[in-house]
Amino acid sequence: MRNSLVCLSGFLSLEIQVFQVPEVHATPSSDVTLLCTYNGSGVEEATVGFYKWYRHLVKTELEVSNSNKDFTGRISRVNTDQFINTRSAQITIHNVIPSDTANYYCEVTFIHGGEITGHGPGTLLNVTGSRRSAPRGPEVLR
Repeated sequence: MRNSLVCLSGFLSLEIQVFQVPEVHATPSSDVTLLCTYNGSGVEEATVGFYKWYRHLVKTELEVSNSNKDFTGRISRVNTDQFINTRSAQITIHNVIPSDTANYYCEVTFIHGGEITGHGPGTLLNVTGSRRSAPRGPEVLR
């Protein structure tokens, strides 16, 4: 699925298409990667680019980052080189909990004679069930 935004600035046309998988399932305390990729015409000429993720709950939108108390220390992001060269804006949420269940939206922004932003269609993260512990070896009864 994709959403796109087109900007005409003089003769430059900048278009960003953002792609996300529709749904991801995870068990509590596991790590989950939310994929986000983008394509764009004109992004090669952009001087600055960055991305953000948002968690959307009913009547609430919250940026997903380590500076947010709900996610402190649990978010890994691709670095700037990976973002630019592989066109990946994915994040990994570590040690997910049931309250992480929500829709997550990827936002990609480039600056070139103005700011142009594209949003993905969203990924539903569904955290359910319980994490199975590793099987243990046979017990010795005495």
